[in-house]
Amino acid sequence: MGSEWRNFGDSGENKSRAETVDDINDKLATNIQISKQTERTMASLSKLHQQISGNEQKALTQASSKIAEFGAQMNLPNTVLKSAKKIYKDFETKKKRKIRGSNSDPFIVAVLYIACKENGLSRTFKELARETEIKEIEVRRMYQALSKHLGHGSGRSTPVAPADLVIRICSHLNLKSNSVTYLAQQIAKNVASRLEGKSPSSIAAASVLMAVKNEGITDCTEREIAQAASISPSTVKNIYKDMEGMKDEIMPSDQTA
Repeated sequence: MGSEWRNFGDSGENKSRAETVDDINDKLATNIQISKQTERTMASLSKLHQQISGNEQKALTQASSKIAEFGAQMNLPNTVLKSAKKIYKDFETKKKRKIRGSNSDPFIVAVLYIACKENGLSRTFKELARETEIKEIEVRRMYQALSKHLGHGSGRSTPVAPADLVIRICSHLNLKSNSVTYLAQQIAKNVASRLEGKSPSSIAAASVLMAVKNEGITDCTEREIAQAASISPSTVKNIYKDMEGMKDEIMPSDQTA
């Protein structure tokens, strides 16, 4: 008997349904290629995320260091420094666009200005500029940009009350008499509404000058008071002249005898 032969050509099977080894290899190669592309994409995204996170952390670290440095220069309490760090972190993590100069010293001082306001510790731009040796106009510009970004109104700062400035002027002058500081504050409060349009610093300085003269203190000059308030002596002199005409009205009742 001979070998049994089978003809598979007539078996009726549809060869189009059967996959060849080449077809399987092609699909496998395609899947591997897609997997490698996906892997590379994910790796790139991960690297980008790490880079962004690293940049943010670096910026926060540098800002925190600057906040501490300027805070020490201005003798600001820890509550203000903590608020400043939070303000900067909120800006860095939520910013929709980059503010040019956001890593500069004027920007950090602007952050501290907002932190002072939030903690009820009034500071003027002039004071901050003097204590940090940064131009006032640069701090104001950064404050306006930051306020707009954070949604703090139109970016215009709230004026500081002259009575609040009196304390710091007296501190700069090393006036140890509490009676002088108290008297100057009362004068400033009483005269502020009468000198509308005048700068708080000039009103505060003139109030200190009036209190000093009233208390008979001779070792505190007009020029020294002006320097402590970061204004010109002529400005103090002019405001003081305006106040002299209303002295009986602005001086506390226990001082007008």
